[in-house]
Amino acid sequence: MPDLNAWVLRTFGDINSIEQAPFLAAIMPDLNAWVLRTFGDINSIDPVIHHEKETNYLEPPLKNLEDAFDQISFNPDNIYFKAHMTILKTFIEHSHKTKDYFAICPFSHFDPLDLANQFRGNDLMFDFYDENNADRLHDLLERCTRSILDMENHIRQNHLNDCLFPERAVGGCLLSGGTYLSCDIGDMISPEMLKTYLPYTNKIINQWGGAFLHHHELGIHQIPTWSESPNLCLQFLNRDPNTRHLAQTIDDTILEHSLKTPLFFIATPEEFKENAHLWSQGKFIISINCNSLHEAEEIIATRP
Repeated sequence: MPDLNAWVLRTFGDINSIEQAPFLAAIMPDLNAWVLRTFGDINSIDPVIHHEKETNYLEPPLKNLEDAFDQISFNPDNIYFKAHMTILKTFIEHSHKTKDYFAICPFSHFDPLDLANQFRGNDLMFDFYDENNADRLHDLLERCTRSILDMENHIRQNHLNDCLFPERAVGGCLLSGGTYLSCDIGDMISPEMLKTYLPYTNKIINQWGGAFLHHHELGIHQIPTWSESPNLCLQFLNRDPNTRHLAQTIDDTILEHSLKTPLFFIATPEEFKENAHLWSQGKFIISINCNSLHEAEEIIATRP
């Protein structure tokens, strides 16, 4: 069965409590790891994850870059994709019956680079620097891009036309058009390397009219690169252990690029208060977990 935990941002309580929510309810058709199974028969084979003492790594389903290229395409009859769309249809039908309004954010999960990483595993890192495979890598990324666009177009044309709320939303943020994309692999390469392959992700963002990008604090160095992406609505940087945190490293470069593409990140109450004088100089959405109502009121009081 598909993992439904991330389907609804408000997951606790009966579905009929949606109208009582003090915020905009949002539903995410979260294909997550199951997105692998929507692109042809090749994805009936699960990637093998090797667990070692200090690292984990994927054994690629595609052993060679040219393997099974003809099978990388969107398949609307895939059983896992159809299951997700059945659940989405149920929510939309409920909305029509009860007039409960909620926004929908299509969550294709992977951008072309991340999807290529699922096909190639850690071998993708070698592909980036193997001049003999450059054309094949571009072919793989083109096929990944086309598949993601085909899947998104299918969702919009066949499942979202009847949604009562026309905008997209995620994390309380409205997106005019657009969807949710993840590019974790981009955090592990240089800005120059990311720029080489950015046109594939930009093609999706431009066709969708916007996107919400998920990556990690490991990729703080990529904030300027992504901020140059036309039509990108928001960068969310997930908080990582054992690395510098964005709230602790706000500088002029980050402030400048946040004005181009707002930054969404997680901070502690202490980090927020320590840098309160900086928040008005950029565009930020900051998620803070407070231990008490009193602490939350203190945070609000220091907000610029």
